[in-house]
Amino acid sequence: VSQSRYRQIPDDITPDVEITALLSTVTTCDVPPLEPLPPIDTAPAADEAIAPLPAKPPLPPLPPIDCARIADDWSFKVVRLTFDPVSSRNWAYLSNYFVYSSMVVYTLAFLGHAFETAWSLRKPESAAAHEGNLLTKTLDYSKTEKAARIATAMMILGTALLFIGVVARGISASRVPWSNMYEFSITGALAFSIAYLVTLRKYDLRWLGLPIAIFILLVLGTAVTILYRPSAPLVPALKSTWLVIHVSAAIISGGVFFLANVISGMYLWLDSIERKGGRNPWAKRLPELETLDQLSYRLVAFVFPLWTFAVIAGAIWAESAWGRYWGWDPKETWSFITWIL
Repeated sequence: VSQSRYRQIPDDITPDVEITALLSTVTTCDVPPLEPLPPIDTAPAADEAIAPLPAKPPLPPLPPIDCARIADDWSFKVVRLTFDPVSSRNWAYLSNYFVYSSMVVYTLAFLGHAFETAWSLRKPESAAAHEGNLLTKTLDYSKTEKAARIATAMMILGTALLFIGVVARGISASRVPWSNMYEFSITGALAFSIAYLVTLRKYDLRWLGLPIAIFILLVLGTAVTILYRPSAPLVPALKSTWLVIHVSAAIISGGVFFLANVISGMYLWLDSIERKGGRNPWAKRLPELETLDQLSYRLVAFVFPLWTFAVIAGAIWAESAWGRYWGWDPKETWSFITWIL
């Protein structure tokens, strides 16, 4: 009780009389008394020798009880234990609610992009001959422009909700939310979504909204169903400034690398289609191969120095935590492989 986070012990009450003062407060100020402890059988056994206890000096007299002050100090600890403001557990629950809410919004974004993809096509024979070439006759963007804007708005809203969820997770544990795979996954999904939205401001990448929404939902779904761990403080080995530096650089690098990989995968798929004879009507909406190649290269070139720094910072953190810079464990090995490739 003395270490309650609501109030400190009054300065004029010494530790010797702390419990007595609390019990006196409970009985004097009309606060429901505590449950009494069961009696203890102190009778010695027949063959047991009891050493005499040393004499204990009498306790100092109790200070006068002021119920107005007690209501603000001692009884607050007893009566108000049922009233818990936003605590660590509340922040953890709040984080979970925002993560789940972001998944719902990302699902709406997925449906919007799916509607945009499906209804932007129409049969060539349904188009009039005066409408122009084959591309104009097979694609109709006017029907899906509103759906595309709504889907993009849902992506922005889902990113904002996920950001609040990540921040609340960190507040619940009083640390950065990157200590386990659950926290790393939700923060990585956040970095991936932010990288997409930032790139979207300069490039027309709404055609990537559908696969990106799918990937984010897969990552978040795996995190909340398989990787979830309760919020807890860091173990002593992880309490280092280098944790923040290393993991933040790794998360940003991973999000941008993930976006570059999606674009590169789209490049390989379109290249295989063109080698077989040409793009289908939906694929004609996508940028040219040169544009995809240039965008993927710029993303990788931008984030590769940051990834290099993340690997170096990880080695420094390992030395401060475990006394060695490199141990060839799976994370270190694959970090080195991805940096080489």
